[in-house]
Amino acid sequence: VYTPLVDLRSSVSSVPPTIQATPPQYTPPASQKTKEQWINEGNTAYDADRYEEAIAAYGHAIILDSKDAWTYARRGDTFRLLKDYQRAIQDFSRAIELNPKYAWAYGSRGQAYSSLKQYQQAIEDFDRALELDSNLDWVKVERVKAKAYRLFKKQP
Repeated sequence: VYTPLVDLRSSVSSVPPTIQATPPQYTPPASQKTKEQWINEGNTAYDADRYEEAIAAYGHAIILDSKDAWTYARRGDTFRLLKDYQRAIQDFSRAIELNPKYAWAYGSRGQAYSSLKQYQQAIEDFDRALELDSNLDWVKVERVKAKAYRLFKKQP
């Protein structure tokens, strides 16, 4: 039995167009945002635990200023929170390359090494962080933990 197809074009044309709401605030296109805008967007996403979004925003900021150690370190910390320790180490290493006195980046890279059970590298980074800034109490705690894990796991 042959049934003719219904031409829907005439019935679709009678549907009113969808009304589009205007966003509450203007967001410039990606190509027009400044490094600071990208960093702020990344920080907002980071604080809301939207880490993939934060990584993307920090990546845009890095494209605009590839010499900013802080942004590499912040993106590295975000990778660390996602348990992507290798990429975290890469970003922390770049931050340290750009700013060899960046104690926080050494401590954070140490955390990533410790998470990979690379305790000797972690301890070396914690030691360097504390040489640069002896007031980083969290690094002192992480260093003790890494030493204990190394002994427990019988690593050199």
